[in-house]
Amino acid sequence: MPSRRLLEEFGRWVERSPDSPAVIGSGGTCSYGELDRLAHRARETVRGVPSGPVCVPASKSVETLALLLGCWAEDRGVLLPSEDLGGTVLGSLAARAGCSVLLTPAVTPDERFTVAVRRLPGEREEAPATPGTDALLLLTTSGSTGLPKTVPLSDTGVLEFHRWASDRFSLGPGRRVLSYAPLNFDLSLLDVWSALASGATTVLVDPRRATEGRYLRDLIVEHEVGLVQSVPMLFGMLTDHVGESGLPAVTDVLITGDTVRKSLVAEIGAMAPNARLFNVYGCTETNDSLVHEFDTSELGDSGRVPLGFPAAGVSTRIVDSASRVVRGEGTGELYVSTPFQAEGYLDPEATAEKFVPDPAGQTEDIYFRTGDIVTRSEEGTIFLEGRDDYHVKVRGVRTNLAEIEHVINEHPQIREAAVVAVPDEWAGKRICAYVSPLEGAARAELTTLGIRKYCGQRLARTSIPGKVRIVQRPLPRTSTGKIDRKAIQQEEERGFSDVAG
Repeated sequence: MPSRRLLEEFGRWVERSPDSPAVIGSGGTCSYGELDRLAHRARETVRGVPSGPVCVPASKSVETLALLLGCWAEDRGVLLPSEDLGGTVLGSLAARAGCSVLLTPAVTPDERFTVAVRRLPGEREEAPATPGTDALLLLTTSGSTGLPKTVPLSDTGVLEFHRWASDRFSLGPGRRVLSYAPLNFDLSLLDVWSALASGATTVLVDPRRATEGRYLRDLIVEHEVGLVQSVPMLFGMLTDHVGESGLPAVTDVLITGDTVRKSLVAEIGAMAPNARLFNVYGCTETNDSLVHEFDTSELGDSGRVPLGFPAAGVSTRIVDSASRVVRGEGTGELYVSTPFQAEGYLDPEATAEKFVPDPAGQTEDIYFRTGDIVTRSEEGTIFLEGRDDYHVKVRGVRTNLAEIEHVINEHPQIREAAVVAVPDEWAGKRICAYVSPLEGAARAELTTLGIRKYCGQRLARTSIPGKVRIVQRPLPRTSTGKIDRKAIQQEEERGFSDVAG
């Protein structure tokens, strides 16, 4: 467990219920006792490697979970990068974290679990004096603007998150939780580690089949999964394939990681009629910060989906473009301070830029600058306007790309849309919308001209996309399931041809 206290909680469940299912994966069911035995086997290898943190690529398997438990039982910090990370970037991240070895789970020809050890090239850097030197888990950010930042998760923060999440979402024996996100994504703190520290069962999605709607539906139905947390993409696939029987065993749905249209929320409500529906907002650095629980009566309303209100113990500040703290309703960058947040990055300069004193000067708490632009209503509900970098100037007019996406996503024949801005010789920036139609959408009716007219009825003239691409394949995704707008922008700049309409 990425917390010493959680590791103790896991050990108690091993003693109480060794035969209870801990993990269900592609290879079958692994009990608490079996997972603990695999972890003990991993510890034997970990004891023999050089001191300091180790690097474990985040392949999603029972064996990787056992290896991580073995590392933490030896009080080793673990850098947990994406398994798809390139060698150069991986080497740089490992060196900065002070890792000299890379560990991967392996199975011998006689099907015995073992751990492969590889020395990393180059010299590791000295462990930073601040912060997170005693962290058991080091996650990385997306790296969309360069080398990913390394986020050491504090022992106290992980424990506080576990206490909040396990209580709010009723984790415990008999509870089955779907693990859809990659292990290196912060959603796994709930889906995997809080589940195992609570005596629940985590059901691992095979990453190779993560875009197969029927497989996902069957997995949830067969194993009677009660809690499903994911980005909107998963729920879109489920609503396409779930059928009339629905998902009656699901009691909690957590939508997170990306913007969601209200029509999808209504579809989820119909698909999982016994579930509480939540929109959850957070960052790797802070974990869950804002929560909105839907009242079924509001599912048919038009408008944006709220991020909601601060979770228990969370404080927020909204700071406008003039660096003034917004009192009451208004718009600006969201700053958050949570009981779950990291103390900073391994990079002191990056820490100083993003982890800052209370902008209101009212407390001694440290706040994290999210980079997200939000609006707070008169009632105190917070709505996402988009990233700060979603605001661009087109012909000198400040334009919100997230607002354009929201409007297009409300089109009844569109599954999802992504809006990007690309350089333009005359306008400075040109707005381009990539649109993925719903299955069965009539091509004769859903045209680029029709979409531009639809936008023209709802947006300012400067916000109407100059180019609309109707793509006949899913939009590209990041490793965490979010729409990869950077990849879309690069495709558009190169010249994209997979269009219709």
